[in-house]
Amino acid sequence: GLSVIEAGQADAGVIAPFRNRDDIPEDFQKIGVALSTDANPFYGQIDPYWQAANAVVESCRNVAAVGAPPWCITDCLNYGNPEKTDQMWEFVEGVRGIADALKNIGLPCISGNVSFYNASEKSSIAPQAIIATLGRMENVERAVTMKLKSAGNHLFLIGPRKNELGGSAYYNLFGQLGANVPQPDFKQASKEISAVTDLISQGLIESCHDISDGGLAVAVAEMCLGGNGDGKIGAKIVLSTIDERPTKKKKTKPLRSDTKLFSETGGFVLEIARRNMRKAKKIASADGVPLIRLGFKTRSNKFVAFDFGKEILN
Repeated sequence: GLSVIEAGQADAGVIAPFRNRDDIPEDFQKIGVALSTDANPFYGQIDPYWQAANAVVESCRNVAAVGAPPWCITDCLNYGNPEKTDQMWEFVEGVRGIADALKNIGLPCISGNVSFYNASEKSSIAPQAIIATLGRMENVERAVTMKLKSAGNHLFLIGPRKNELGGSAYYNLFGQLGANVPQPDFKQASKEISAVTDLISQGLIESCHDISDGGLAVAVAEMCLGGNGDGKIGAKIVLSTIDERPTKKKKTKPLRSDTKLFSETGGFVLEIARRNMRKAKKIASADGVPLIRLGFKTRSNKFVAFDFGKEILN
């Protein structure tokens, strides 16, 4: 078949549309197309602008995580009654969030649809833009999944953790919504996406997973398990230096351990073999993206996390 990575094995599905075509040049047969669809309606309950913007950025990160630079998007916009001022405002904010994200990342929206009147007499649905992103990679043989590959490889983080638990799966467990929804820096997100696809295209990444629902803890756990849940490799991570650093322009406070684990600030977790670490750091640095040492993989099947020397997850 044409499938290279099936749904659930990675952050995006991947096909090779020209594979085994005698009428297509051999180099073209290696072209891969990735697809991901994303949205988090809980974000929309807090801020419709950032819900839509996050949907764009996350969908782009997902195709990047398999090695495909984002190519274009299409949208499915779901909102309430446009005849009511507050619900029309939610729609306008959602469109504005999509437009701002696309302008800064540099992608076109090639199609879309809008569904209005998703409401009853008493209330409407949470405003939500669902975004599908297509990515294209020149050599589909370089595509990677999220499953950890080999004990002894190192784990790196792209995207320091911030206090952004609003609308998170963590808060949802406790029946809370929160307020601090992730607010991605579009320019920096674009740099991070470029860095990841550059590293994958050069064969320097063994596995990759974006950070979204459930935060860092869920991302690493899913990498340990793999898409089929049959993973045999564990991970040890250290959280002491992964939160956002204060600057002259922005003062930040140290984050609690649970915030570091479950904040849904966007980013990536990368698995890199020791032999490729120096080159990977150099390439990422050239893209303006620091690789933050997160931990390493172990031969045991345990996932363990430490913060300032204290074991907080096992």
